[in-house]
Amino acid sequence: RASGWDITLFGEKAKINYFALSGVFCTASNNARSSYRGSTSLKYLEQWDNSKFLFISPKGGTIHVNTGDGWKQFLVRASKDVQCISTNKNTGKFEIKTTSNGLVGLGVWLYDDSGISVDCMSLRGNSGLTHAGVNKTIAHQMSEYIDYDLIIMEYGLNALTATCKDYTFYADYMVKVVNHLRHCYPNADILMLGGGDRGVKKGTEICSMATISSLIVSQREAARRAQCLFWDTREAMGGNNAIVSWCNNNDVNKDYIHLSTKGGERLAKIFVESLLNSLDE
Repeated sequence: RASGWDITLFGEKAKINYFALSGVFCTASNNARSSYRGSTSLKYLEQWDNSKFLFISPKGGTIHVNTGDGWKQFLVRASKDVQCISTNKNTGKFEIKTTSNGLVGLGVWLYDDSGISVDCMSLRGNSGLTHAGVNKTIAHQMSEYIDYDLIIMEYGLNALTATCKDYTFYADYMVKVVNHLRHCYPNADILMLGGGDRGVKKGTEICSMATISSLIVSQREAARRAQCLFWDTREAMGGNNAIVSWCNNNDVNKDYIHLSTKGGERLAKIFVESLLNSLDE
């Protein structure tokens, strides 16, 4: 839960570019606060060992943090650089609050010292091109506290149309995006996922959109030119007209584009198996 934060997303005008990989930052405006709780809906989400709040505080001020044993106050210096409040305690609760208007929240990270942590950064309706706007200085400063081993880019279907068969412009720009992210996150490998199969309805029949193969060819070429990894999502789904069987199994929503929760789990297992097999080679 959160309140008192003004949210700025990729593509929106901002006086100062505070964008990192997530494509969002939040500015405290009125007794801003956020609270996080563990979940029993999935394994390993009920508690965690480390809690971090990354922020920029141009004016300084105070931030209060609660991990279950009462509120603790942190005095924050005025700085244009990224700062971090970190607690090392096994907990299922993390709360922050501040009255320092103008403080910029970059994100909260809740994770353990063991295992693999995954940050899923959903940017709906985004083609991936806006990642050329990641602030390199902020990305480098954040890496002191949160760094990445692997960045997986899953874009493309929002750039797809039923009539365009030439996506050279998209490939050219994605090369720039990948190269920019590599400069922002030099310690991370980058993996580009090709677009999944997308369906259209012709009469009473569902089939693959005819232009999807052209997009994937361009994505593969972009990955080759940018020298990053590539995984053919559509081929992993079954190739041409795979969308039909995925729809019949309720693995894709009725828009014939977006995976259902069940379908997402199915594709994730295929991807992880493919990734582990590659690492074993």
